[in-house]
Parts: sequence; structure tokens; C-alpha cells
Amino acid sequence: MRSTFHCVPRDKKALRKVTGNVGGSNSVGDLLGVLITPLGVPCTDDVPPSELNIELITVLSSSAQERTINPIRCNRCGTYLNPYCILSPNNTSFTCNICSSKTFNILPTTSDAILTTDANIALTYGMKCSTLEYDVGGMYDLKPRKQNVHLYALDSNPLYLNSYLAALSSLGEELISSGQKIGVCIVTSTQVLIPYFKKIQKRVERYTDNNTPVPPSTTKSGQEAYTYELSLVVMSDLREPFAPLPLEEWIFGDRKLFQDLLRSIPGLVAECKEEEGNCGGVSLGVLMESMKEFGGRGTLLTSHRPTFGVGALRDREVGQNSLYSKEKTEKPLYTPLQKLTKRNQKASSNNDKTSNQADMMDQNAATYYCNLGTECMKHRVRLDIVLTTNWKTTADPSWSTDVSAVIKRREFFDVATLGELCKASCGKFTWLKMRTNGGVGEYDVDYLREELIKLALGDIGGDAIFKVRCSSGLQVKSFLPRDPLGTTIERDFSSPELELSSISPDTCIAVELEHKVGGIPRDSNSKDKDEDPMVYIQSALLYTNQAGRRRVRVTTLALRTSTTAADIFRAADFGAVTAFMTRQAVADLQQDDYCEEGTIQRARSRVINRCVNILANYRMNTSAAKSPPGQLILPESLQLLPLFCMSLRKSPILRPSLARSKSSDYPSPLADERAYRLLYGGAVSPAMALLCVHPNLYKLNNMTPEEGEWFTPKLQERSQFPPGSREAVAFCKPYIHIPSSIQPSIACIDDDGIYILDDGFTLHLYVGQTVDDQARSDLLTKSEGSMAFDGITTETDLGRRVWNIIRQLRVCDRMSCGGSNLSVLSSRPTHAPVVIITAKKGGMGIASGGMEDMILPLLADDPTMHDKGYVDFLCALHGKIKEAVSKD
Repeated sequence: MRSTFHCVPRDKKALRKVTGNVGGSNSVGDLLGVLITPLGVPCTDDVPPSELNIELITVLSSSAQERTINPIRCNRCGTYLNPYCILSPNNTSFTCNICSSKTFNILPTTSDAILTTDANIALTYGMKCSTLEYDVGGMYDLKPRKQNVHLYALDSNPLYLNSYLAALSSLGEELISSGQKIGVCIVTSTQVLIPYFKKIQKRVERYTDNNTPVPPSTTKSGQEAYTYELSLVVMSDLREPFAPLPLEEWIFGDRKLFQDLLRSIPGLVAECKEEEGNCGGVSLGVLMESMKEFGGRGTLLTSHRPTFGVGALRDREVGQNSLYSKEKTEKPLYTPLQKLTKRNQKASSNNDKTSNQADMMDQNAATYYCNLGTECMKHRVRLDIVLTTNWKTTADPSWSTDVSAVIKRREFFDVATLGELCKASCGKFTWLKMRTNGGVGEYDVDYLREELIKLALGDIGGDAIFKVRCSSGLQVKSFLPRDPLGTTIERDFSSPELELSSISPDTCIAVELEHKVGGIPRDSNSKDKDEDPMVYIQSALLYTNQAGRRRVRVTTLALRTSTTAADIFRAADFGAVTAFMTRQAVADLQQDDYCEEGTIQRARSRVINRCVNILANYRMNTSAAKSPPGQLILPESLQLLPLFCMSLRKSPILRPSLARSKSSDYPSPLADERAYRLLYGGAVSPAMALLCVHPNLYKLNNMTPEEGEWFTPKLQERSQFPPGSREAVAFCKPYIHIPSSIQPSIACIDDDGIYILDDGFTLHLYVGQTVDDQARSDLLTKSEGSMAFDGITTETDLGRRVWNIIRQLRVCDRMSCGGSNLSVLSSRPTHAPVVIITAKKGGMGIASGGMEDMILPLLADDPTMHDKGYVDFLCALHGKIKEAVSKD
């Protein structure tokens, strides 16, 4: 749990000194809130080794299942016992730190020694640990246990099918070995195919001495005398999806049978008549109907949007760049159909029929996906969608001077609508852009397999209910964005709850807080009446783990308060503030109200206004007021805030697709790309907020001998830190040296350089045009039959070190703490693929056209047609701050 300010403003007046409107600017919202990762694990850099594991309190006695103890809670507000409660001397009651009421008889009065021991353990750890977990039952376990079932629907596109099967082959081994079951169906343009093995009794061939047949139930080895025959169920009803087979008949818990099934699929698909597109919407309905009794997880692997049957999505973009010239026509492209209101019919009489047909198709699709998401929540079914496309599908038209040719080649996937369905079912939408022109290469299979393993084998909980409680003076205002993951349940006299059918360790929930009337009261139990009071925030997550056990994860955060702006600024959490601002920008962009300047322009303006308000308040309400007016003064904790705000405006979330009055240009970002970034921007974590808008650039030329190699600190290096400190813990572990990042600007990229550009989603490996052939061959490889480099070798020293750096970047994000090299785990949206970009020899460098144009929009420090470079941006921002201060 991370708060935007580790020192909370005591009342609204104090908060206005930090984020309030200055110089008559419009209200753009406050930044008071917390970001919570309910199933996250403590970072190994922040706690000593003895506290790395979250304490598990088993309150269900092992000797008799009917004897249970509920976690110790406040009788009035339901707060769980935590270290900030006041325990009575005889351990029979405690005073709640949230509502200040007393709860008596917290220990059971019984002669049962086991119950007494369990209760004392719960009491001891409840008063000791800020984060702990209870293993519960009884009143917490009201629903039947969910099965560990995974169903996969595979697009029959021949370019990708073999790669899907290769990835599932490895995944199936992992799932079955862990006691879970897996099933597969195939999605074509006209039907859904479900292959399965029919169990057939073997023919009797053995007799006793008196010619009596031997019962066929067993053989000499004791195994069943049955054989299995491959069968196929074809569901061709594309209007009303249903489960054509009982779930038990097409899920597998046997490795050999599952591998035999996968090998048979290409032959089954070859017999089907194929058209471009698929009935993916139907297959999602089949997955849900098949698992509705006990719940489970369904995943669609596809390369197209659904185009046939119920849930079919039309091409709303239809290759028209003119739609991007006006926000009125662009916004519907990146808005989910589930959220779109009925559009005004202003077409001419010649187009009325076509327009009505299109509206009807959109309405039918919206209704279907809304109902499907609701049914998934009701029946505890999680739906994931993995979209695999070639990167050229949405790349810039640099390989062709004919923009119209590129428009014909690109495809509209309706990421917004499909992503909203995944969000409604608490699932995940993943977009993997592949590198090769003829499908998926061997390296891309690895990315796909790792992504599927992450989705299927992560420590995912189900049937979850999430709630936040605040102490006196604070209350929950809303979740951010307003439509978070799952379903919000409003309570009359309590904070809202969030119901989630599924939750993973990287699920981050933002909670916006507000002051009650009068602010945070002084602590009546404090001896010093002038002492600033404390404020307490507790999150509780009730969920079912992978083993089917019902558990409650409780985290309590204690924060000091202040009315002094300098103290509050000093305690600002940059990661939490930037994650909060990103979510606010997403919420601004998704507002339905009409805005004359355009929703994108309004959201872009609000980012600047928030930054100006914060920095102007710092200038007026702290010691910075004594500094010369011509000097830009930034808070120590928010030194990178201007850089973040500039980068957020340049990111695909807020960057305009076209320059004004230039509808003939190629739009960037496309609607699907913006929708994808909006989907993850609304769920961004503090660890990834800056990286997702301001990429890191690493130069791989002339690396030092330590960079790219495993490094184990020497004993004398460890001894400089106090025992048990986070620095000592971090330096006791071996790690890979990563080159220092450089400014993501075209001025920092040399023609003879090799670079990695990390934008949080993809790792771009760029090889300059004048890099010699020997260096290229030492780093890159070509697949059989390929004319271009498409892989990184592990046979050379350079290739091995580059792979080490890539692996390290995938699992962690480098942060600086007191001059030491520490790492914290980051929640990347995907298992970041590596895209290899080689500049053509004899060209004009990175701006010469070709694949290298993919990284030009990612160079956030350079000026664009909509925004200035970083230095000019700072100058303009300083001018706005001075203007705001002078008006106040």
C-alpha cells in the first residue's frame, strides 16, 4: 500500500496548500489517495529477511473441523486487529484505531487447549504485523469451491496456429503436473470445434479354463481395459452459444492424451473451409457456458477481431484517416461499444440504411459483451484474450510512399471493446506484436509461452471482495478510474466494496480519499496536545487461493499528518503521485460530457494545470518563496514531475493522432493503440508509471566488463550497511549490472551504436546503420530461410551479456536509493518481447525511413508536432508558474 503523501494533510485547507487551484485555474482534482496491490508481496529491498514472508494465521483448528475461530475484529466497524490498536493489559479487549470504540472478550472462554492456542497466535501476530493473512472458513466460505480448469480457444489462422499449439504444449505440461486440468477448442470463421477423446471399452479376448469371459474392467496390470478414440463436436450455431459437451469430457488431466490431442488439431483444421476472420465472440460464450457451474479461466488466442456470429465487431475505422481529424469521429474508435451512447443520425437519405445497419450491429455487439461480462462475474469465470499480430499491421508507412497502400494493409481489432470485456470479467487483454512477416518465429513462441504461463500459473485468487477503511477525518471518495476492475458495491453507511471474480499479484487498485468536515481530529489519548495526530488506512481482501482455501489478506498503514506544506511536499511519493495522475488523465479522457476543445485537449490541459498547481503552491507556501522569481524551484521528492507530465502528454494516451487540418497524414497513435494504453493506464502501478510514458534508453556499445554480467557483492561492500537494513539485504543478493540509462533523444543515438529502448511494453533492440558486420554477427542471428536478423545469439560474449540485460529488465526496474544500486520488482503489462530494428546501411540514420521509425515516437525528450522538447517545456512551464503565482 502506497500513499501519494506519506505525511497526510490534516484538513482540506492544508491540502489546498499543496494541490489547490492557483491563479484562477480550473479545478482539476486533488491527489489524496492510496494505491494498493492487495496480493502483492513485500519488496525485498524494503524489509529485512525475517519479514519477507507474510504471516499466515490458521484460525481453523486442525483437530476438529467444526471448531473455528474468526479473526479478531472490531465489533463496530469491522476493522481487523492491527499493531496500531490499543490492547488492554489483560489481553481481553482492544480499542480500535479506526473508530476508537472498544471490543471486549476477544479471546474465547473455553477449556479447549487448541482453540486457546489458535486465538493467542491470532492475537500475537495481529498486534505485531502490519500485513498478515488469515486462513478462514465458516461465515467467510459461502460458495462452492471453484475448479482449477483452464480452457483455451485457438484461432485457426494457419500463420499462428502452430505457434499456439507449441506454446500450449509446454503450458499443458505445467498445468497438469500441478494438478490442474486443461481443454482446447478451435475457432474458425463459421464454427467452433471441440476435439476430445471418447472412452471406448476394449473387446473381450480373454477366457477362463471353462470358457467364461474375463470381465473387461481390468487387465493383468490392473489398468482399465479401455481405449481412446479421437472425436469432434462441431458447434455451428453462431447466434446462441452453449456448451455442447459436459466439461468433464473435454478437459484433460493426462499429459499423453493432451499431447496427442494437440498433434491432431492441424489435421482437423485442414478439413475445414476457411474464410478470413473468425467467430471469436461465439467461442468466448462457449467458454463461459462450459465453466458456469464451478467457474474457471478461459483464454482466447486470436489474430483477428470477431467478425462472424454473435459478438461480431465491424470495422469502425474502415481505413479512413479523416476520422482522426475530428475528435467527434475519433473518440468512438477508442471507446468500448459497451460505453458508447446512441449516436446521432445525421447521414443523408442515401446513407440512412447503411448507417442504421451499422448502428444495429454495434448495439447487438455491445449488448452481447455487456451480458457476457455480467455472467462471467456471476459465475466466477475469468476471460483473457491474447491478440497476436504482425508488427507491420499498425506500423508507420515508411516502407511505402503510398499511404493508401498502408491503410489497406492495417486492420482494426477493436481493442477497446474486447479489453472492456476482459476488464469486466477481471481478466487480462494482451497484445503481442510479432516480428516476422510470415507468422510467429521461434523466439516469439517463447514470448507467447511465457505470457500464457504468467496468466495461468500466477498466484491468482478468486471470489474476492476488497474493502478499505479509514480512521476519523478521512473517507473513501471513489475508486480511480470510476469504473475499476470488477463491480463496485455501494454501502449506505460504509465505504464501497469491490467485488472481483479474479485478482492477481500485480492488480493495483487506486482509492481516492477525501477529508470529512473538520478534517482529521486530534488524538484524545495523546499526552502532547500539540502533537500531530496519526491517520490509519486498512485494506482487507477476502479471496480464495489456488488450493481452494478461503483467506483474508489484511494490510494496515499508519501515516502522520501535518498542516505545514513543506512537510507534506517533503513526504510526497513520486511513484504514487505519477500513477495517480495517469489514472486521472485516463478518467478525463473517458468522460462522456461534451467539450468544445475536445476531450484529448482537455485531458492534456489538465495534466499541465495539475503540475502548475503543485509547483506554484510549492513556490508560495514553502521556503521556496524566498528564491529569485526567475529560478525554477522543484520539490526534492518531485524533481521529475515536469518530465513525467511532458512525457504523459506525448504518450499514446494523450498524443493527438493527427496535426490539425492534416487528415491525409498517417495517424499515430491509431485507435487500437490508444485503447490499449488507456486500458493499462487505468491500472498502472507506481513502479511502472514513469517507464510507461518515458522510456529508458541503454547503450550497449563499449560496455564495461561488469555490465551484462552477474555480480555478487564482496564482504567488505556488504559491511558498510547496518545489518538487516534494506541496503544490506539488497547487496547480499547477486544481480546483473545494467548500463546506465541515457536521455531518450535522437541526439543521443549514434549511427554506430547498439541500443535497447524500453517503454515498459516492448524492448526495442536498435542496431545503427554503420555498425560493422562483425558486431552484427556477434549479436544477431537469422532463422532458417529468413533474409533478415530476427534473433539474438547466445553463442558469443556480446549476445550472452545482452540476453542477461534483457532478462534483468523483464523482471525488475532499476531505482536509485542513497547512491546504491537497488532493484524493485515491476509489474510489466506483458512478458516484454524483443523487437529487433536494424538500420539500413547507406541510409540517412534513424530518420531515414524503415523499421527504425517505430522508435521515433518513443523518444520522449524530443519535440513533436504537438509538444516541445524538455528544455523548452521547462521554460514554458516556468512561465505558467510565475503567472499563476502573480495572480494569486
